[in-house]
Amino acid sequence: MQLMTFQAAIAFFPRCSISRRAVDQAAARAVNVLTMRLTDSAWSRILTELLNAQVFTQPANSLNELHAFMRDAILLAPARLEIVADDWHHAEAFAMPTGTDVAAVMARQKLEPIRFLSLVSALDVEEPMALLPLSLFSTIVAFVGPCLTQAARRTGGSSVQLAASILRVHLAGTACTDAQLAARVAPFVKQKMLPPQIRNLGASEGERREDLEDGIEYHGSSQGRQSIEEKRIQLLGFGLGAFAAELCDDPQADAAWRDHDPNVLAAERRHTHLLADRYATDISLSTHPQPLTASP
Repeated sequence: MQLMTFQAAIAFFPRCSISRRAVDQAAARAVNVLTMRLTDSAWSRILTELLNAQVFTQPANSLNELHAFMRDAILLAPARLEIVADDWHHAEAFAMPTGTDVAAVMARQKLEPIRFLSLVSALDVEEPMALLPLSLFSTIVAFVGPCLTQAARRTGGSSVQLAASILRVHLAGTACTDAQLAARVAPFVKQKMLPPQIRNLGASEGERREDLEDGIEYHGSSQGRQSIEEKRIQLLGFGLGAFAAELCDDPQADAAWRDHDPNVLAAERRHTHLLADRYATDISLSTHPQPLTASP
């Protein structure tokens, strides 16, 4: 299968960890959320180990389910999920253009607001003692979205520009420099995460960004929490409505739907993780993983 790099990261990278060897730690420190990319051989090794640990035995209807399978998995060769220096694939370095010509000035204006993200490194964000050591780093990478080239980073309205803007709005009051902003990113994202059962199901940058924006509102006040819960329940209602429309094509199934216990329906509306995969953004995980090509 083929996924964008940030999608592969949020899906399969959380259970990985960074090797404790000095050379591997130094390499991980040089990798940031704008340049995170692995070689094809590294992805193949990761997927093979997850497959051998039976992570893909059951279909995952959401990222949350997939990560739960990863947490519970008994690894046969844990060292195969350790990331070493040679696992990182070259990505275009983040660099501020020099010069006084119009093109250089305009490029700097686009890149300056996101420069702090180039200081959020894999090593700094890793949680070595956690069951999913690189989950937080993967979450930030997915929130930022596709940004492996300077051109992508400069594009107005791009995912990385939107992500940086959201973070700046909420962190500017406590962080003045790029280094201070970078240091605040991981704790802020971790603090503002939605409860797993009401997060979006898929791996798109839009869904990841919406989760953080809703998480900020959810944790901001009791009113915000109620508003987000109602919003997520309403989205579930749309999914159930689509399910009902599908059932109308089958008289027998339609009868079963109409006789559905209202109490059960109410419970379903309270638990968005009960959404069937027909409504979800599906990253097909139930089949034998083929060598994964992570596109920029």
